[in-house]
Amino acid sequence: PSTTQARLGASADRDVFQFTLTQTTTVSLTTTGALDTHGILLDASGNTVAEDDDLGVGTNFRIRRKLTAGTYALVVKGATGTEIGAYALQITP
Repeated sequence: PSTTQARLGASADRDVFQFTLTQTTTVSLTTTGALDTHGILLDASGNTVAEDDDLGVGTNFRIRRKLTAGTYALVVKGATGTEIGAYALQITP
């Protein structure tokens, strides 16, 4: 499990987080905070595996998926493209 503090600093800003799994694992990816976030999970080839806008608490996204071993990228952006502010990204197996 990990929690990373982050910030969208300008309109249309996107943060990208990369992580690698060494075995098949069910992973929960979510943000916390007051910012309205949208998450997009990509595989190593850049294909969208999953995306969400508001399944988390309030206006936070939540993606829960069983993923095979490999490298993934998570793109976090504002849901409307105009959000600016702090949030925390939580990754939990």
